[in-house]
Amino acid sequence: MPPPAPFKIFVLLAGVAEINATRFSVAILIGRGARYFIEGLLALWYGERAMNYMRDHGVAVALAAVALLGLGFVIYLLVSRQKS
Repeated sequence: MPPPAPFKIFVLLAGVAEINATRFSVAILIGRGARYFIEGLLALWYGERAMNYMRDHGVAVALAAVALLGLGFVIYLLVSRQKS
């Protein structure tokens, strides 16, 4: 999760759900470890080129991401409506 995302809420919810502390810690280590490992690899492979691309096409990339999220949400609504 990016730094502004509140992590404490997940810790609180794990406590409310009575999830084993060891199991929760292992899940966090695996999840964050995989995320940062993949981000590190992408930075090594595409670092400067990706930064230049984002600098040149940042608005278009952001709009495409928002459009994809919106499309995914609409598809989710349609599928959930058909199931009920």
